[in-house]
Amino acid sequence: MIVKLFIGTYGSNLYICPFNVENFTFGELHAVATDNPSAILLGEKTFYCVNETDGNAAVTSFDLQTFNSYGRISGPGESPCSLFLDANRNLLLTADYGGGSVTAFSLLENGAVGHKVQQLQFGEQSRMHQIIPFNDDYLFASDLGCNCIRILRFNGNSLVEVKGAEFFCGEGSGPRHMTLNSSKTKLYCICEKSGELLAFDVALECKKPVLSLCQREMAEEVPAHGSGDILIHPCGRFIYTSHRLVNDGISIYEITAEGLVKRGYTKTGIHPRGLWLSPDGSALLAACGNSNRIEAYRIDQNTGLLTLVSTISFENERPVWITDASSKR
Repeated sequence: MIVKLFIGTYGSNLYICPFNVENFTFGELHAVATDNPSAILLGEKTFYCVNETDGNAAVTSFDLQTFNSYGRISGPGESPCSLFLDANRNLLLTADYGGGSVTAFSLLENGAVGHKVQQLQFGEQSRMHQIIPFNDDYLFASDLGCNCIRILRFNGNSLVEVKGAEFFCGEGSGPRHMTLNSSKTKLYCICEKSGELLAFDVALECKKPVLSLCQREMAEEVPAHGSGDILIHPCGRFIYTSHRLVNDGISIYEITAEGLVKRGYTKTGIHPRGLWLSPDGSALLAACGNSNRIEAYRIDQNTGLLTLVSTISFENERPVWITDASSKR
């Protein structure tokens, strides 16, 4: 099976690259010019990236077949760092780290980004990092600066915060990235500052999600305040978290009936910011930005443990994001 990867960077290009899941080989890198495309999201006919450039933040849309750009649209808050697509409402959302905001853009008929329609501000201390959907109406939004996970809701096509529903993750925790299990009864969050992996039970109150903390694990091996990404294995049994700045690597957890159990830690290249799992669950890729390479690991299906098989290097850019058509983020 060959998967077409879309790779975001800090640099002057994003890349499209085929990856053979069976023999762990990378194909030729195809560069698409755009500045600091640190997060990428694929739609049905269009794909999008943020342009995380100081003083010139933007979002750019591209044709998914030709890779031609539909244009760069300014308007997100400073340092947009992740995207969410609501195809039913024809909206693209950005989580704006430096701006402490979530910005909504309209989409044109061809899927291209139209114009900014809303910007939801959360205050000077806010550092919004990721938005993930819970259902058609509610979203989780991680606020690293305010140490909380916020609950957002669509009121028609407008986005509002559900006041009083946010979950405080602890002083100095810095919740960064999140993932839900397939039944949406559990939410897992990696905290950048504290290095903790948080597990939440998710209950429903009139379609609204309510979080209750059920486990708190120290995921990083050495205190470094630089934890990055989190993914749940397609089988639902394993969780992977990335850690940076000191003793860079990936923590491996098993989800058991008793809760999360740590099974191992794999050292990686420098600054493993973004992770990717193949649709069949056989491979994990780590974007090691400060080593200028992506590392491909084979996953042991019984233990979840990782074995390095291959790498691909980048001459001038730092790879930080990996996605494909099957990814939900």
